[in-house]
Amino acid sequence: MGRVLEHLSSLAREVSLDYERSMNKINFDHVVSSKPETFSYVTLPKKEEEQVPGLQIICKLKKKNLSPVSCLSHSCCKFSQRTRAV
Repeated sequence: MGRVLEHLSSLAREVSLDYERSMNKINFDHVVSSKPETFSYVTLPKKEEEQVPGLQIICKLKKKNLSPVSCLSHSCCKFSQRTRAV
């Protein structure tokens, strides 16, 4: 039980650190983009949106994600609805 708590504590620290980094980046990007004359020497990278498929089938036979059309013949497959993260 002690190892589990140790791993959970480590995971919680990692999540907290990732959250702090994300918030710092959001705040930094906002300040720099809201005052371009003050931060003319800073260039922010262009944001690229990830393309997330709307519907996939997780095929247990082939062990990979397939389009719904290519895997409808397997009874072991299940649909996985993915929504776009905001």
